[in-house]
Amino acid sequence: MKDINFVNTLSPKQHTELKRWAQISIVLFTFTIIGILSMHIKQQTQLKQLRAQEKKLRKKSKVYESTITRKHRLAEQEQELKPHIGALENYIEKSNHHATYLREINAALPPSTYLESLTVDDATLSLQVVCSTTRKAQRFISRLRQSSYFGQIRVKSIHPKHPDLVIAIKGKLLQST
Repeated sequence: MKDINFVNTLSPKQHTELKRWAQISIVLFTFTIIGILSMHIKQQTQLKQLRAQEKKLRKKSKVYESTITRKHRLAEQEQELKPHIGALENYIEKSNHHATYLREINAALPPSTYLESLTVDDATLSLQVVCSTTRKAQRFISRLRQSSYFGQIRVKSIHPKHPDLVIAIKGKLLQST
């Protein structure tokens, strides 16, 4: 080819190569854009599906939210009631001890002897027994002394009550059950 106005022109072979390069570049650019768009569309559809699934799960979880709040509220109430439960258990245990003491005293009473009064504190025992004879009173006191629930049993006073005797007895409670 000849130079026109001092400009080198392209040979037909270079012209064809340039044309092929432009066509290949346009095709590759088009495929790249199509690939990017297809991946973007796929991601958008996945995002829509996830959002729809999230809405469904939120609707379901509203039912569970009320259950969970109720569970938390019940746990708080349980924490508030624990000291009261402990106090009630102590009371029940203490009343069981008192019932055990009363059964032991009742078992130690000889025939025709009855318990007139009984006072039980935390560690002491005070009772009054009505007996017909001093021998029965001695038998009762010896049975109490043999018991594993009472200690330091002693007679405080003896008063006549026609025709029987009223005997006041004091002792200590042992914590064995």
